[in-house]
Amino acid sequence: MAVYWHSKTKDSKNKIGQMVTYDINDSISSILYFNKKGLKNGKFSSWFDNRNKNFEGRYINGKREGLWRRYYYSGELAAMALFKNDSLLNERFYEKNGNQKKINKNCCNSKPEFKGGTKKYKKLVQKFVLGLNYNIKGSITVDYTIGVDGKLRNVRVYDVLLLELKNKIIDFFSNIKGWQPGFSGGREVPIQNSFTLYFK
Repeated sequence: MAVYWHSKTKDSKNKIGQMVTYDINDSISSILYFNKKGLKNGKFSSWFDNRNKNFEGRYINGKREGLWRRYYYSGELAAMALFKNDSLLNERFYEKNGNQKKINKNCCNSKPEFKGGTKKYKKLVQKFVLGLNYNIKGSITVDYTIGVDGKLRNVRVYDVLLLELKNKIIDFFSNIKGWQPGFSGGREVPIQNSFTLYFK
C-alpha cells in the first residue's frame, strides 16, 4: 500500500491537508483530511479493491461525528452508525436486500478461518513445500488476500526466485480452497494475510 500526502506543512510529524492511500493495485483505497492542528477533520471515504465503497463518514477535530455508513463488498448498504463526539449513539445493520437485521455473532470483527483449523492449513502447505524439487534454503513469504468468497486473490511473492518456482507457489496458493472469510461490522470483508514457507 502506498500513501500520498497533499500537505500544507513540511513537518513530517504533523501533516495538514489531504492524505490519499493506494492499494496493491494502485487504486485509491482511502481519502482523509487533517486540519491545522494535525487532527482528522472533514469527510473520510474508503473503497474496496473492486472500487465499491467500503465506508464513509465525517471527523470533526479528530472525532467521529454524525452518520457513518458501511457497505458490503458487493456495494449494498451494510450498516449505519450515529456518532456524537466520537461516542456511538445508535447503530443499525442491514441485509443485502435492504431489510434491517438483528445483531449477531458476525457483527463484530473476526479473522478468516480455514476449515479444519490452522494445523490442517499448515499441513497442506508443508506437503506442497516437501514436493518442490529445488535447492532452496531459508524462507519465502507469500502475501495474499482472502476474499469475501473464501478464495485467495492477489497472491504475491516478492523474494527473488526462479520464475518457474514463483509461478508454482502462486498457482498453489491461488487454488487453495477451504477459507471462511473475515468479518468486520456485520459484513464479509477481504483480509490481507501472509504465510512463510521454510526450507532446510
